[in-house]
Amino acid sequence: IVKHAGARHVVVTDINPWRLELAKRMGATRTVDVTRENLPDVQRCLEFRCGLESEAARRAAIAHHEGAIDGIALAIDAMERAIAAGGSSIEPDFEFHLSIARASQNRFFVTTLEALRSQVEFGIKLSRSFSERPLDERHRSVLTEHREIYEAIRAGDPERAKQAVARHLEAGIARLFS
Repeated sequence: IVKHAGARHVVVTDINPWRLELAKRMGATRTVDVTRENLPDVQRCLEFRCGLESEAARRAAIAHHEGAIDGIALAIDAMERAIAAGGSSIEPDFEFHLSIARASQNRFFVTTLEALRSQVEFGIKLSRSFSERPLDERHRSVLTEHREIYEAIRAGDPERAKQAVARHLEAGIARLFS
């Protein structure tokens, strides 16, 4: 009913999985189980990730470990293949960010990001379901942002890598909350 009245995005929150599934079948853009997912926490998580992942990228550019940098490139390739096949690119997207943490050569960046996995994946899904831009345009933007991060790390430019990650995650915040 609300879509017919002009709503673009219909988000249904509930604690009951049956009602959430029913809402999905009736056309809800996004359903949120509030016992497991908290919308304000998505923004807080993105803000936290700006600091965490910007520093991980800076450290990755300093460490400049070729094998680890190759892992970042492989994650971008996996994301491109998933998009081209029409599949979900959420896992390869997360793997891209995790590969940067690995390239930092600091296990604490890796374990912290792994601990955030479900919140990060929820944020990616939420961003995609709320975006008004066409899917292919969104994918191109995110891939461009990822390539900029990769190129800065590959070039061994710590400040550029740090700034590229901050821009990417701040763009995620803007896509969701502006």
